[in-house]
Amino acid sequence: MKTLPALVLPALLAASLVSGLHAADPVKFAVVGDFGSGARTHKVDKLIESWSPDFVITVGDNAYSKDFENGQAQNAFEKDVVRPFGAFIQNGRFFPSLGNHDYKAEGGGIVPERVQRYMDTLKPPRDGPGAGRYYEVGKGPVRLFALNSNGRHEPDGGIRFWDKQGDWLRARLAAATEPFKIVYFHHTPYTTGTVDGPTASMRWPFKEWGATLVVCGHEHNYERFDRRGLTYVVNGMGGAHFYPLEAGKKVDGLKLLVKYPTQDMPESEHKHGAMLVEASDAEMKVSAFTVAVVNGAVQGVQRDQFVIKANAEMPPPAYRVLSHGMRGRDVSAWQDFLFEKNLLGSSLAAVDADFGGNTMTATRKFQTQQSLPVTGVFDEVTRTKAAELGFRPMEDPNPN
Repeated sequence: MKTLPALVLPALLAASLVSGLHAADPVKFAVVGDFGSGARTHKVDKLIESWSPDFVITVGDNAYSKDFENGQAQNAFEKDVVRPFGAFIQNGRFFPSLGNHDYKAEGGGIVPERVQRYMDTLKPPRDGPGAGRYYEVGKGPVRLFALNSNGRHEPDGGIRFWDKQGDWLRARLAAATEPFKIVYFHHTPYTTGTVDGPTASMRWPFKEWGATLVVCGHEHNYERFDRRGLTYVVNGMGGAHFYPLEAGKKVDGLKLLVKYPTQDMPESEHKHGAMLVEASDAEMKVSAFTVAVVNGAVQGVQRDQFVIKANAEMPPPAYRVLSHGMRGRDVSAWQDFLFEKNLLGSSLAAVDADFGGNTMTATRKFQTQQSLPVTGVFDEVTRTKAAELGFRPMEDPNPN
């Protein structure tokens, strides 16, 4: 067998290090949300088991059972999560995020002991400032970032992107070297769902900070959006009853690509499920499956699939011209003209008039964090400069 000269091997190794090349082992993992005891009831756990995943992540509402039943205290997480996913938890291969029902059961108030049981039973990584409420984990070519989207219960400043949790995420995304960076949490920033609806406070600048994919739950259905080149997925179909999706509803600045169940699908055909993610250094394939039982065996019916390439080129940046008719809490509209880099803007004082107090403070902090001298698309001079820099106006604020 022909061998390379001794001097060539170190040279090749040095070249690979200089170029940043590395070969991480591929990973395969499941994403499940809003499941509680329904993962067993609807055989979602068996579907996930059939994939033989390396690990499981959750987008919240891990337990729906109450803390007391028949007058006796019980561990809802032992009942709803350990039974279907105990092997993953025991082996350190289970990475949950906090949902609202992980703080309180249906119809009950906040139970501090419930959150402690969540920590002790599900064992999320507790090193780092988030103490298990938010954290990061590296797995092969993927780095996972779990956030706590329960604003009233997050002690590190709530869920505003410019507070401690947001500062942590921005810094850790910047430090991550993996080709794929997944941010996941419970309350979805965008949805056409009609029950819980969107949580505008979680419309953080994920794209600008370097995220590859954002996955959430809370609405009990499945949706996939594109927002200026970043994919958002709502994956709340893990076991709880389905919520209706409003037909024809549009979300400013997003393209709605897939939704399940569809409006014309009979309720008898609504099946629960989960996502399967397969990632290598080159690409990440994401699939959504629902449960089917054929001859007594659990199988998956594919409802969606998409591929994200490593270092994929982003579409040209877009901005939205400020409209004084926008509502004060339209955070996504704010981001459309505020967060794109290199724009030269006019007075930031105009922002508070439309978007409420603290907007100017938050804007200036974001500018400092991102080394932006000025931002905003408020006037003709700014729009002209944006055109010179290759930015384009958003032709249709409701492109779906």
